[in-house]
Order: sequence, then C-alpha cells, then structure tokens
Amino acid sequence: MLVVRNLLFSALAALTLATVLYSGEAKAAVSEPSGKFGVGLILGEPTGVTVKYDMNNVSAIDGGLSFRFDRYIMAYGDYHFKFDGAFGRDVNFFNQLTPYIGVGAVILVSNDSDYHYFDDKWRDDDFALGIRVPVGIEWRTPRIPLGVFAEIVPGIAIVPGTDGFVQGGIGVRYFFR
Repeated sequence: MLVVRNLLFSALAALTLATVLYSGEAKAAVSEPSGKFGVGLILGEPTGVTVKYDMNNVSAIDGGLSFRFDRYIMAYGDYHFKFDGAFGRDVNFFNQLTPYIGVGAVILVSNDSDYHYFDDKWRDDDFALGIRVPVGIEWRTPRIPLGVFAEIVPGIAIVPGTDGFVQGGIGVRYFFR
C-alpha cells in the first residue's frame, strides 16, 4: 500500500509541476509538433531508461530498461492505444494531455539467487516473464519537444509461476524532431 501511495503522490507532484511550468502559456499558440521518437527517464518501479515511438495519433510503442548491477536487469515493451483530445479541445492545456492504455511484456533476469522480484516461492529462479497493462497520461509541451508522463501498470507474472504485481512511475522524454 505504501508503494501505491508513493506512486500517487509522485504522479500528483509531477502534474502539479507541469501545471506550474505551463501557467501563462495556456493561450499561446502551439509551435511545430514535437517528433515521433523520444528518449528519457522513468522514476518509480521500474526506474530506468525509457523510449517511445509514436506510430500515429492513436498508437505508440514504448519500452524501457531498468537494472541494478548486483541484482537484476529488467526490460519491458508495450503497445499503447492513445486518446488524443480526450479531455476536450477548448482549453489548450487539456488538448495537450493524452491518456493511454496498453498491453505489453516484461522480462527480468537476476544474477542474485536470493533476490525475488515477484514472490518468495520462486526465490531460486533467476528468470521471470510477465504481462503488463499500462494506464497513463502524457503531456507534450508546446514549445520544447518534451513529454511528461505518469502511469500505473498492473500485471501478472506468468513464468516461473503466476503472481500479480503493480508497477508505475513518472517520467520525461525528449522527442527528436
């Protein structure tokens, strides 16, 4: 429960910061759109490097890599269904918010036989595979090619056994034009 509370607090802090940074620009015209490919950082679970490619206005793919040298390396990849303009198009700020939902996979390889990512009963396994369902929101800034996002990701481990998990975090990506 503490993890969920911290994730919600972090997401609220990120949205508050984005709103403060955005104040005064609500009526400004949007310059040329940012690019389709972004690279950045995500903080939370997992914490690491994140990439995203906007395929079109309704879909994107995203992935990430997280590691702790003495314990594990984790990679994930997701397909996102985006809902541009879901909050209306009248207010510029709300028009720039894009909620999304997706489906993807996560793989974890551990080099520490005592480390368990999903559950104690698979403590001796050094490999795990799961399915993720990211639900989030992204704000693409109008003047600089940045995307600020927050997401929560429920999932289920399927190898070495079945176990539910929740991931999530906040992040920022720079989009190349």
